[in-house]
Amino acid sequence: MEKKTYADYLKTTANTTNYAKMTYSSGNVLRRFSHHVRFQKSISMISLVKGIRLLDFGCGDGRFLNMLNLINHGGGYFNWI
Repeated sequence: MEKKTYADYLKTTANTTNYAKMTYSSGNVLRRFSHHVRFQKSISMISLVKGIRLLDFGCGDGRFLNMLNLINHGGGYFNWI
């Protein structure tokens, strides 16, 4: 299976929750940029650790872990709202 990128995930998501409007889909370009950069850096760091298990406490709409599951297959990722 081909490994997906963060950009691939952005193209496939259509989430329009309030969380999305305040962060990654915000009309504010600086807010949107900082959120995307933070996600990209986190995913890059997590990708370096084999067999990592991750709990995203306060995960908002779950976007980060959904994105991580698409990009890094086989990790143990859990969310807690």
